[in-house]
Amino acid sequence: MSPLSNWIKDEAFICEALAEARKHDCVSLDIFDTALTRLVDSPADAFAEIEKRLVVKFGSAANGFATAREEAERESREHARSLNYEEVTLNEIYKFVPRYLPKFSQLVDAIALEMETERDLLFAVPDILELTGRLKASNIPYMFVSDMYHSAAFLAEILGNAGFSGWTAIHVSSEVKASKASGRIWQAILPLGMRIVHIGDDEKSDVEMPKSFGLTTMAYTRASSSRRAGSKLTPDILPFSYRQRSLELSARSNLKPLTDVEQWQLMGRGVGTIVVGSFIEWLRDRLEAHEIDRLYFCARDGWLIKAAWEAAGFSTSVRTKIHYLGVSRRTLHFACGYIDSSPGRLSEPLIKFLSSSDRDLSIWSVLQRLGCAEDSMLCVKAKIIFGDLQQTLKMPEIYRMLLIFLQSNSALVRGRLSKDYSNLLQYLRQEKLLSPGRVAIVDLGWHGTMQKSLKKILDHCNSESELTGFYYGLWPAATGNRYGAGPMEAAFSTDYLEHWEQPEMEGAVEILEELHSAPHGTVISYEHRNSRWEPVFANSTSEAEQFRMFAEPFHQGVLQGICERKISSDKAVDDYYPKAAIAAIGASFLSPTADELALISQLQHSGSFDHANFDPIVIAETPKNSAAMKADLERSQWRAGTLQKWIRAANNEQRRSIAELARQRFSHWSARTLRQYD
Repeated sequence: MSPLSNWIKDEAFICEALAEARKHDCVSLDIFDTALTRLVDSPADAFAEIEKRLVVKFGSAANGFATAREEAERESREHARSLNYEEVTLNEIYKFVPRYLPKFSQLVDAIALEMETERDLLFAVPDILELTGRLKASNIPYMFVSDMYHSAAFLAEILGNAGFSGWTAIHVSSEVKASKASGRIWQAILPLGMRIVHIGDDEKSDVEMPKSFGLTTMAYTRASSSRRAGSKLTPDILPFSYRQRSLELSARSNLKPLTDVEQWQLMGRGVGTIVVGSFIEWLRDRLEAHEIDRLYFCARDGWLIKAAWEAAGFSTSVRTKIHYLGVSRRTLHFACGYIDSSPGRLSEPLIKFLSSSDRDLSIWSVLQRLGCAEDSMLCVKAKIIFGDLQQTLKMPEIYRMLLIFLQSNSALVRGRLSKDYSNLLQYLRQEKLLSPGRVAIVDLGWHGTMQKSLKKILDHCNSESELTGFYYGLWPAATGNRYGAGPMEAAFSTDYLEHWEQPEMEGAVEILEELHSAPHGTVISYEHRNSRWEPVFANSTSEAEQFRMFAEPFHQGVLQGICERKISSDKAVDDYYPKAAIAAIGASFLSPTADELALISQLQHSGSFDHANFDPIVIAETPKNSAAMKADLERSQWRAGTLQKWIRAANNEQRRSIAELARQRFSHWSARTLRQYD
């Protein structure tokens, strides 16, 4: 069923348009995303659908067609401009396809299939269909005017099949050889003195430009779609494209603007469902391949994934027993620090971990990480040595003094960690992680350090369990941890490729981490309560508030989407797999819509393991000059989002600087993605 089926007509807009029409000689209507709209997220995604159909019909020779089709159109337009033409035809575009896909020769079939795909994807927008019906009933003439490479005859067929009738003319730029974008089309098609009201969705082509040529204009954006360029243009984008467009149109159907909570839920049902859904489908297959006995979803990243696993029904249909494991980098790394240290000397990794931070760290903060009270022996000694414990480690001499102080009190430090280590072992035994069998952990991943630490603890206890890790992604640093960590697999990025070779995931880490947070803080220790060992969570008001406002409604959307998929009988265009998730991530986080940009920009992220301080993931204010732009971009935790913020608010001079910075800093991005900033 089309998402337009339950569309509530915008009576206020229709009446306003009719009133305006009565003051003029004729109404002009844009076609795409005004009278008709495609049921894909971005117009170019139609090329991905064409490629999918071509591959079915002609095999692998058609692989890459979507990109070739887009590039052929771009080059065709450049060629036309060199000849002083403003538009191209479909046949002219296809003359350039062999340059990008030389092994594919069935161009006539591809043209026919493109037209067939357009017929399948285009639907009437109910508001405009209703408006044209009332115009016809009132004997007010109307016509269609479109910047398009298709012919007027083909568009007449599509419009007629969609229910439109009674128009006086269809003018398309490919036949007139003049466009709305330049405004010259109006000079070519309008009799002198004719009064026109034009309605369309594009701010420049349908509002500003015709107005400058003396037309009255009305913006209609309710059915507008996004021109995303972040993901690779392949059939892998289609699960996201169809789902996202359906959700957006359904959300617009009732005329009520979405609240922030509803927008987060919508994002969860869209990109969230595809990412999490693809991962749990992949995970199910990996568990069966490895014959895993027990699966542990690690706190906090595993909270949402475990909930999705259960919502999909996998907790009963898959033989592997599942658990939620209350561990953190803090508890595992401190335990390894205890194992590797002695009363006479602390291990270098422990010292480094204690003093690590994404910002200035005080001596007192380091002592707090160790769980020291103000009157503890270690604090008393520290006050004697340093005086002011609020001094930060940014001063090299203070940092060196701290290292010497910790090593000279290694017995106290290790003694402080002894209890935490003992409690962790009690908890791990209780959760049967040390028991024999094939066990696996689930986490977002990145470097594999948590698995390496957990494996060290298991080996130290002579555990007979075989440990495997399943992750969203791994980065090159994980390669060095494989020997100590054991088998590791990832669904969306691999440590065998550099970050820059995986731009979709590279730009999404901080967003994914915050949206996968749990309704509790990071694990800081363990205590015995009600005959059980339980993790103790950090209590952060700001973190709890961020979960309530952003992550929780996102989770709700994901789980709703998972449940919808579970009961759906038609998964032909809704299939979830890793490449589909990567494509969805690229679309949403490398080329966000204005609404998505505003939404995600609210997130704050902490780069340190104790989640003590949070910073906005974007630098919202556009810097004054190129040097400041470069510095602020490096500080940003969502660089694609920061560039989008800047470009949308930039003047012409700033736009040039931003485009140049994007090309320099992200030369590994595709030319398609970089064209967003031209």
